[in-house]
Amino acid sequence: MPILPFVSDTKENIAAIVEQAKESGASYILPMFGVTLRKGSREYFYQILDKRFTGIKEKYQSRFGEQYECFSPNYRIRILTDIFEELCVKFGIAGRMRFYQPKTYQQQSILFTNDNSLKI
Repeated sequence: MPILPFVSDTKENIAAIVEQAKESGASYILPMFGVTLRKGSREYFYQILDKRFTGIKEKYQSRFGEQYECFSPNYRIRILTDIFEELCVKFGIAGRMRFYQPKTYQQQSILFTNDNSLKI
């Protein structure tokens, strides 16, 4: 994800994402109930919002200003998190990535036989 506040932060969308992840064989999903907007990309993003979602740009400007991280309102995050976690448990999908744990190997010892030949 990201999830776009006021656009895609709906219960139905979160459910669809988790269900499609399950169908695709995902083992984990890293949720972010918001979006990041850098200077430059913010302006482009606002142009697209104006074309596709009338009035939403003004909500972003009013609520987030020049913030880099733009999250859904807290009450929505709680609802979306509950749905996300419930479906992840149901489908056996982790809500975080398991970190790589390399196998540990033990160094083999070098032994000498009675006749001084190597034995590995």
